[in-house]
This record gives sequence, C-alpha cells and structure tokens, in this order.
Amino acid sequence: MTLDGRFWRFWTATLLANLGDGIGMAAFPLLAALKSVGFTGPTEIFMHPTPRGIPIMPTLAESTAEILRAKQHLDSIVAKL
Repeated sequence: MTLDGRFWRFWTATLLANLGDGIGMAAFPLLAALKSVGFTGPTEIFMHPTPRGIPIMPTLAESTAEILRAKQHLDSIVAKL
C-alpha cells in the first residue's frame, strides 16, 4: 500500500500546525519576560563575524565601550531582582 498525495498534504499541514503551536508556546513567555525587564535590543559581545577573529567593533576603545554598555545593562537587570 502506498500513500498518495492527500496523506502527505495532511501530514505536512499537521506538522506545520504543531510546529507553529510549539513555537508560540515557547516564544510568548520569552517575549513577555523580555518586555518585563525592559529589553530594548540585543548586545552580543561574544558573537564573531565571519571569518572568525574579526573584532566586534573597529577599535579597541569601541569594543571596550560596547562591553561596558552590556555590563551596565546586565547589572541594572540584576539590581532589580
């Protein structure tokens, strides 16, 4: 017995619906938590551009300033806890 196109369309629709539900269940609490701490945007100081080894900012002073900005943001969150 082979499965025809109707089965695969149904299977794909079910998969996508369940995947969407799962993403929603994970994303909504995360977004609510980010909103409650006043998250205003990402600061990813440990992310490396491609190719690896390129600094996050053009100069040492700018990289240091970005790291200090991220630290101040994290410190302000911890202070509220």
